[in-house]
Amino acid sequence: MSTKIFTPFLFILLVVVHRAASADCAWQGTAPFCDGECPSSYSYRAAVGRGGCDNGDYCATGQKVLCCTASPGNNCQWYGTAPFCSGECPSGKYQVGASDDAGDGSTCGTGCKVFCCDSPKISEIEGISTTSAEEQIVLV
Repeated sequence: MSTKIFTPFLFILLVVVHRAASADCAWQGTAPFCDGECPSSYSYRAAVGRGGCDNGDYCATGQKVLCCTASPGNNCQWYGTAPFCSGECPSGKYQVGASDDAGDGSTCGTGCKVFCCDSPKISEIEGISTTSAEEQIVLV
């Protein structure tokens, strides 16, 4: 019976960890005449693209920029290869953004390329100590 009490809490904890890791980035630049620049509140420029997937309509001129408030993580890279892109983040990584022309610059005929980074450790998320994270996992 105690497992049922703690299981929803762990689910919520995992959702919060994922949101904290991926909520810091956004595409900047508006089609059709894109002039993407990172605003001062976004100090890290992660990628550039012209449109498609999660970065909206295509740019007739210029580019959009994937901007983050801080580095989105370690070992970040694009997954998915044109022309038939089916980018997915491998286990242990989370998706920061998606585009159909970013990465190597080749445009996808189908699907999207995804920009993925190593998932942070629970102890690296603000407000959760290693001890309390370990205790929460043991209780479940």
